[in-house]
Amino acid sequence: MSSVAYGDITPLNPTEVIYVICVVAFMIIFYIYIFTQIYTVVTAINSKCNEIEEDKHKVARYLSQIKISSSVRSKIISEFEFRAEHT
Repeated sequence: MSSVAYGDITPLNPTEVIYVICVVAFMIIFYIYIFTQIYTVVTAINSKCNEIEEDKHKVARYLSQIKISSSVRSKIISEFEFRAEHT
């Protein structure tokens, strides 16, 4: 990343060396920022999926407690999953 093409062009004087160091440092910071943002988005999506899954289990437990028939229970859970996927 600090050279051009096959490395045949390199900084020769102190000004060029400082420039290359600055560019490399900027690119490192830029890549860290991008990967951090990607990690944040993936973590948020994963957290939301876990929350939806917990809610689904709570609904299923509640439906069991109030003794809803299994056919109606499965339809309600299917609807819950459908809405969770399309939200």
